[in-house]
Amino acid sequence: MEYNPPYGISDPDAPYINGDPSIGRMGSIPPAASIEYPQREIVGFITQSGLTPTNDDLRQLSKAVQSGKVIYAVDTGTANAMVASLTPAITALTPGLTVRIKKIGAKNTGPATLDVGTGVNQIKRASGALLNDNDLPANIVTELIWDGSVWQMANFQGTGVAETINNYAVNIPYGADSGSVNAMVVSFTPAITSLVAGQIGLVLAANRNTGPTTLNVTGGIGVKSVVRPDGTALQAGDIPAGAVVELIYDGTKWQLNGDLAIGSINIYNLPNAPFADVANFTGSGTVYAPYYTKVMTPFTGMSGGSAGNVVLSNGYCVFQVAGRYQILCGTLTASHSGSDPYTGLRSGHIYLNGNFVQIGAGWQSTGGGIYIKECYGASACVIDVAAGYYLNVTAEQINPGQAAYNLDYSTNVSVARVR
Repeated sequence: MEYNPPYGISDPDAPYINGDPSIGRMGSIPPAASIEYPQREIVGFITQSGLTPTNDDLRQLSKAVQSGKVIYAVDTGTANAMVASLTPAITALTPGLTVRIKKIGAKNTGPATLDVGTGVNQIKRASGALLNDNDLPANIVTELIWDGSVWQMANFQGTGVAETINNYAVNIPYGADSGSVNAMVVSFTPAITSLVAGQIGLVLAANRNTGPTTLNVTGGIGVKSVVRPDGTALQAGDIPAGAVVELIYDGTKWQLNGDLAIGSINIYNLPNAPFADVANFTGSGTVYAPYYTKVMTPFTGMSGGSAGNVVLSNGYCVFQVAGRYQILCGTLTASHSGSDPYTGLRSGHIYLNGNFVQIGAGWQSTGGGIYIKECYGASACVIDVAAGYYLNVTAEQINPGQAAYNLDYSTNVSVARVR
């Protein structure tokens, strides 16, 4: 439908005007087409949308748009070559043109096409990929949008090939330990009748283990060792009493899954720690600080006792055994010489493999002689190390004064393995 200008006016885009007798202006005369054609256009759309035109319902145009009937058709083609006839008929394809086609008959088995009366054109996924088997299941209503070269599926469900979905409910065998310390005995539900690699069992532990542990699965399965994930024997406290632990059979033994427990061990209370070997040593040295400087200098050496887990070597504390260690840095003592009455704030730093770990302790002194004004006490940390890791201690000094001086420092450090 085109625009119909007022009757007798040659300008095809002329507007309609109202008459005004006061100034002698005649109003526009509407031609018949300006009244008839819009009505026929609207009535035709309402009719093609499946509605019966009536003056009793002035919302039929909205209902016709809402129905979507003019863009809907039923496929009359074959599995991979859909054919659809819409009303009104599509005479040209323009980008954005949208149709909804109900797939009748068999599903597609591979790349598919659509002909809406303008020729055969490919259907593709929004990604640009050709269709796969069952991308268009039988009876699906698929929405297709012409992008200028192909039909794109707007409601692709990613079904792919026909498939069967199986849902399974799996109960992991569970049982309460009825055995003794380090010798668990469990009757599982559902029962474990044979052991294969990957078998999982959940066990409610009756006792805290104190060392290497076994599990006896009732029903003739027999006694098997319970080990850490790395294959080593359990250590005291790996299984706390009352804990539900997950065990996985690896083909020869049960592996304890998840983080290992420390049980009731207080890692800051050395008498309760599982390892008695504690290395105590002292570090000392001298740092020279010019005025207005911040100087950090490693201890010149360490001396003291060694234990089975650590040794002192060339001024370093070297870990011999991997594990978790508690580091305690004792109160520092210091003396200084120089004319500056304010020696500033200093602190001892713990380094692991040359990288800062913690501030060991700090102190501040003032006055013209050897006088400790404030001491900030000791500190502690817990670190996980591998064999060969090493510790050293560094002194930091901040000199805010205007004279150079020397600082002598020392501290006590203890290292204990806690796991």
